[in-house]
Amino acid sequence: MIAERIRQARLAADLTQEQLADKVGMTKQVISKYENGKSQPNASVIMKLAHALNQEPGYFLRQPQTTVDWLGYRSKATLGVKAREGIQYRAETYVEQYVSLAEKLAMEHLETLPRNQSVQTVDEAEKLALRVRQDWSLGHLPIDDITRLIEIKGGIVFGEQHEPDTRFDGLSGWINGERPVIVLNLSMPTDRRRFSLAHELAHLLMDETSNTHKDVEKFANRFAGAFIVSKEAAHQELGLRRNMLNLNELIILKRKYGLSIAGWIYRARDLDIISAATARRLWQELGELGWRKQEPVELEAEEAPTRLRQMVLRAHAEGIISRTQAENLCPGCLPPIENKHKVLSPREIMRLPFEERQRLLAESVKAAQGEDFELLEAFGEADFVD
Repeated sequence: MIAERIRQARLAADLTQEQLADKVGMTKQVISKYENGKSQPNASVIMKLAHALNQEPGYFLRQPQTTVDWLGYRSKATLGVKAREGIQYRAETYVEQYVSLAEKLAMEHLETLPRNQSVQTVDEAEKLALRVRQDWSLGHLPIDDITRLIEIKGGIVFGEQHEPDTRFDGLSGWINGERPVIVLNLSMPTDRRRFSLAHELAHLLMDETSNTHKDVEKFANRFAGAFIVSKEAAHQELGLRRNMLNLNELIILKRKYGLSIAGWIYRARDLDIISAATARRLWQELGELGWRKQEPVELEAEEAPTRLRQMVLRAHAEGIISRTQAENLCPGCLPPIENKHKVLSPREIMRLPFEERQRLLAESVKAAQGEDFELLEAFGEADFVD
């Protein structure tokens, strides 16, 4: 157990064995033995590993209470195996912390997503998206925040932000076989995050065993477009049949529905609102404007998970977890502690007795240990008078 936990924490921290060894003052060979189970770290070493890997010492001694069955990646081939493992392990650590805190707060997820839905055609993917919208009482209106919606419905969304990496889009899986989790790349533009969330939702819902990978991706893309913009909404906004679309028109619709300009072109073509020739002309126009690489309008919606942050703030307010535990679970969630000591001006300091000045100086030196700062010679001995 300890061996796998060390390896998991190291990959989650995006460190090689050699880099971890340097951090804890050991050799790569020793770290390798720990991870292979050929040697057991003592308590002192576990403390060092915990500090280096930003984990609590107990993390290495606990048996994981959650397991995730990952369904598959949406990523480029250049995303290596170790990078994928790092993303998975960071997500699994997040899930473990999330579920543990939810249990402490006696918070249960509200509902379970329907699984293993048979989808054999793009039309069936379209119908599945409509059924989910109806079951969730969404009608045909725009969805303001897909992340929040999935969290409300019981899903866990992990925002991957270790390093900006456009090679990775999304990942989804099932926690202990019953609760969905989606990994979202926060370095992506908001419209792409929204599409990835809907795409991964399709993977969670569909029975993919009888379809090829190519068909599965095609069905998931169709579901995503239909989930963000229903067929009825697309017809209402664009009409049943168009000879051409204006890109400025699509900018307005992008802001309204949170679907990219490119996504609207795909959606219009999927629903036969425009012909294949019209779609090609629009793609050419996008390319000439440079909009295929970066579209001109960014969405205001954040599309980032907030549920864990909310739980951490609640647990800390109720005294269920300490400030240190809160910071480990959600760095930066708590406001900084205000310094209640009065800040003295230079003139006030000079008026203090010599012994008091020495005491304040000693406290300042102790507080500043480990900090980098320039030596300022603002005062000389002649400036201080006993």
